[in-house]
Amino acid sequence: MRTVTLLYVGMREDDSKYYDAWVDLTGHEDGNDGEEFKNKYPPRLFDHKSRLIEEARPGQIFSFDADDGDTFIVHLGTGKYLGMWLNVQDVTKWQVSHLANIRVVEMAEIIKKEGANRFDLEILRPFRDSYRALQPTQRHMLLAQMLEFVTQPKKKKKKRR
Repeated sequence: MRTVTLLYVGMREDDSKYYDAWVDLTGHEDGNDGEEFKNKYPPRLFDHKSRLIEEARPGQIFSFDADDGDTFIVHLGTGKYLGMWLNVQDVTKWQVSHLANIRVVEMAEIIKKEGANRFDLEILRPFRDSYRALQPTQRHMLLAQMLEFVTQPKKKKKKRR
């Protein structure tokens, strides 16, 4: 078991999926000197749905327990807040990007949810409720009547003289 220091730089999009991007500062903690972050350390991407810290905000630095070895496995629930990244411009850039990505994800969920509504079928809800209240033989009769009604040819209007 080892301890790693991670800087949260926000939600990122990669191949149409959203990830939480964390930069591994382990051994480079002295790099938080207020100077601009120059992408010296590539971010590690974690699936956005498995948040390391639920309420983490871009620019926050945490320590985590991680497995030893070549694989980078961080243990959920072991995060300890260490502080903020000191360069305000970097943090502002990360936060703006993060909030924009969160809004995109929220809007996609709203569109998906609203797209599932079938307003064209909602008009049939009273019919369905009535149908469900009937006995099986009565249901057959109601359906037959509905089919007859729907499939009747349109009556021609008589011309007035």
